[in-house]
Amino acid sequence: MYNAPWLEYARQFLGVAEDESDSQHNPTILEYSLVLGIDWMTTDDDEHPWCAAFVGAALEMVGFRSTRKMNAKSYLDWGQDVPLNQAQIGDIAVFHRGSSPAAGHVGFIVGFEDGVIHLLGGNQGNQVSIAKYLIADLAGVRRPLPNLIVHPLPESEILPSAYNIFTQQTLPKHLGGDFAVPLAIIEQEPIPMTEQNQPGTRSSAALPVEETTVAKPKREPNLLDIVLGFGVLGRQLTGRKTSLSVGGLVAYTIASAILSAFGVTIPAPISDAVYQGLTAYAGGAVVAKITPSLDALAGFVGRRLKDAT
Repeated sequence: MYNAPWLEYARQFLGVAEDESDSQHNPTILEYSLVLGIDWMTTDDDEHPWCAAFVGAALEMVGFRSTRKMNAKSYLDWGQDVPLNQAQIGDIAVFHRGSSPAAGHVGFIVGFEDGVIHLLGGNQGNQVSIAKYLIADLAGVRRPLPNLIVHPLPESEILPSAYNIFTQQTLPKHLGGDFAVPLAIIEQEPIPMTEQNQPGTRSSAALPVEETTVAKPKREPNLLDIVLGFGVLGRQLTGRKTSLSVGGLVAYTIASAILSAFGVTIPAPISDAVYQGLTAYAGGAVVAKITPSLDALAGFVGRRLKDAT
């Protein structure tokens, strides 16, 4: 195994799932394609196949150029080819899917088992998860090359920056950290080759994801979830005319004013954490500019509620 910052970044999203309603879509999933420069999916929905977008976003957000395509098999022409018996945790695996030669699935290798690869990927059971895929359906294994390093990182109001996830010691050197990402093939114990795990022979059907999902850590709600929740609500309140961060500040201001009118005060640790999270996404200059308007909004809501009661 080698240190793969894209894999560690991808782990942050275990449990992120599609919105089951027809009218609402998970903004995090839509953002995966947006950081690749693909904006048409943001006006579509989170139910379009998005495994390649997830892989691409994880690569781009740690400083590696992806294929910037929504086609899973586009990764067969990306980076360097890795023989199956030299594949390692952190490599990218591409699989055939169904009978169409163009259809495929892509994700990050996180484990091996006789005849199967454990894959961390998006759109696996409509969410980011770890699932098993047959080696018989494997189309190829790939690894980044040094010429794929890019900088600066894409800007995103939703996806966390690599600078917030990694410490100085684990941040890649190309991002100003101390860690040198090994991109060349590293010798390791070869995977035993048997008739069962020889690639090239298509199986009649892939393993059902729902029946083979590997146990994963339970994902607890965190500050990012709260920030995104206020952001989505705020954008709806403002007719989608604001960014998620500014919309979140608007929604949070209204929520605080409503609770205050009924004598309910949000505990200071929660209030401070949420506000700091929203302002961090919006930026200091933006917050300073809209603070008077937010204060006026809070006063207006408070007065109207007082008059109504």
